[in-house]
Amino acid sequence: MVKLAPNDDAQTAIVLQDKAKVDEMDMGVSTDTPSLIFATTQFDELFNRLKDSQVTVGDIMTLPMGRVFNFADEENNYFAVKEV
Repeated sequence: MVKLAPNDDAQTAIVLQDKAKVDEMDMGVSTDTPSLIFATTQFDELFNRLKDSQVTVGDIMTLPMGRVFNFADEENNYFAVKEV
């Protein structure tokens, strides 16, 4: 894993994950192409806002790493959101 952030206190960072570890987490995100996994402290609010906006969202899953859900954009690219 490589984390890119402007400083240690930054609220936004890009984290490059090992594909094998992402597959291991089984978050429903394909590693055939690059993927984005978002992290938020406002997990339920984001899930409900996307769902209310008619965005395709998957079920909330509870994994060892915490709660996650997937959503798709208009081109059917899927992304994951995890709770922090």
